[in-house]
Amino acid sequence: MIFKIPQGEHCNAVSRNRVGKIDQRTAWTLLALVVLGGIAVYLWMPRLSLYPKVTHLEADKLMRQLYTACSSKDEQRLAAAHERFQKLIEADTISLAERKVFEKIFKTAQTGSWEKAATECLRFAQDQVYR
Repeated sequence: MIFKIPQGEHCNAVSRNRVGKIDQRTAWTLLALVVLGGIAVYLWMPRLSLYPKVTHLEADKLMRQLYTACSSKDEQRLAAAHERFQKLIEADTISLAERKVFEKIFKTAQTGSWEKAATECLRFAQDQVYR
């Protein structure tokens, strides 16, 4: 004896089981694709740069000298770095954008925020590597 399920009830039973539900295998597959996609975007997309590109080797040396002064919290090294900065301005070897960044870092260090100034110097240097 074969039981016949009315057409309307059968369709409703199937649709009730599938609508709004994702099986576990599909959920894990989607999660893996999202994670892999995120990793791919992170690796292949260029990082946003906050600081301008250093245009001269002397500016790069100044950046390192300034980082050393800030990370060691040394007023004498900071003064020596500022003197070098003034010479670069007089020689017109750094761009206006670089000049603004260096001035900001010097002001931060001179107010006593050594850690913040060192962090800014480090980020400035990192932005040079990722270009």
